[in-house]
Amino acid sequence: MRFAIQGGPGSFSAEAGGRYADDNDLTLELDYRYTSENVLTAVEEGSVEQGLIAIENATGGVVYESIEALAEHRCRILHFLNILVVHALLVRPGTSIDTIECIISHPQALKQCEDTLATRFADIPTEVGKGEAVDQATAAKQLAEGKLPATTAVLASRVCADLYNLEIVAENLQDIEENYTTFLVVESL
Repeated sequence: MRFAIQGGPGSFSAEAGGRYADDNDLTLELDYRYTSENVLTAVEEGSVEQGLIAIENATGGVVYESIEALAEHRCRILHFLNILVVHALLVRPGTSIDTIECIISHPQALKQCEDTLATRFADIPTEVGKGEAVDQATAAKQLAEGKLPATTAVLASRVCADLYNLEIVAENLQDIEENYTTFLVVESL
């Protein structure tokens, strides 16, 4: 089944899609759409059978991007699922945390780690990734490919470190231990 997700390879959305497939004994062909708007457009147009978007996080609250997209598209909610989201700080191999000038991630991830980052990395500014790099996994890939400066760190999943050959310089950066995100699985009406 073609299944659109709000993120790229290594994203928490990909993890949630894998969990949904396992729980329901499904084989999914993931279609990486990166944003809620793109996922719901694909679902509504019928280019995928189902889609998955993040709707709320225990720390970051409502995912406004998804709420806004839901207001614009017609779909049926099939399933809710929760996954534990654990954030890591990733850098290019051999990069020291002392040389990092900026931490990039999705706005939700930055909200989920706001207090921890302010305490542990107070001197390093944070920013939302631009374009497709708003997706944490895509930002990690761009860092590995040299499309982001070597002085950049990406707040993303541990999976991204393995997938893109990046080093983890800090882990468990979410402000609360029980940092769950709720995802919706949807289909067209």
